Amino acid sequence: MDVKDLEILAHLHRDGRYSSETISSLVGITAGNVDRRIRLMVKEGIIDGFSGFIDRRIFNYDTTYVRLNFNMRDRDRIIKGVREMVQVASIIINLDDFMICEIVHYDRAALMAAIRAMERIASPHTVTAHFVPRLNEDIPEIPPTDELNLMMEIVEDGRASYTELSERTDIEESRIAPLIEKLAYQGVLRVLPLVNEGDIDPFPPISAIIRVKKGPGTEKYLSSLLNIAKDCHIIQVLQEPRGVWIRYFGKDLHEMDDLLERMRRSEGVEDVSVLLPDRIFYKREIDRNIILREIEGIP
Repeated sequence: MDVKDLEILAHLHRDGRYSSETISSLVGITAGNVDRRIRLMVKEGIIDGFSGFIDRRIFNYDTTYVRLNFNMRDRDRIIKGVREMVQVASIIINLDDFMICEIVHYDRAALMAAIRAMERIASPHTVTAHFVPRLNEDIPEIPPTDELNLMMEIVEDGRASYTELSERTDIEESRIAPLIEKLAYQGVLRVLPLVNEGDIDPFPPISAIIRVKKGPGTEKYLSSLLNIAKDCHIIQVLQEPRGVWIRYFGKDLHEMDDLLERMRRSEGVEDVSVLLPDRIFYKREIDRNIILREIEGIP
């Protein structure tokens, strides 16, 4: 990998369906070179593929991230057990002795049941923190069936061509692009690359959860952090605890240390927790099944 690969990844994180021509104009290399680099990153496992990410609240599901500690000697067994849980949509394995797990649930009881099952797998260790993403207050309406079919196919293959999507959904090819734009504009669907951050060598990956003080100045503190983090690859504002979760692939350790130090010194920052991801496991079938249940009318 080189700096151009990082730039391509950064643009794909903004929109995983950006064409090679669009990325070419942004990074200053030919479209053919962009294609070649993306194919190589897929071949080498840096990118596991591309997928559509949905606003699960449309279907009455919520998302909570939890931190689960474990014994290093039991690492592989625990990862296997957690990956087999139907409620878990992704797992970020830290280089240290914990993981961040994305749990999909329809109410608090379902969340707590999933956490108890996870803790049984990792016993005697427990979940030590919860992170709830802050999403737009307005929840979009459930799209019509043809759009649901399109969403399901994009979850399966986020960069499928308009022709391929038309063949798989029986939607006229001329309607595919406007429908995808509509779903993205409504906040229903976003296409992202499935990146294995631990494989981005020699550029070290870093994740950090920055908590801010509660009180009248909270929104101002968040705004300041978001300005500092504007060049990060993934930025997730947290509802609970109040703060920001960033994921970033730095050019070198000095650059990353500088970013973290600026965040630590930012007004209102209460705590900065640093993660060094080793591997990320994605389970995209969970969203595909949610959409499929809606199409088939299964409660």
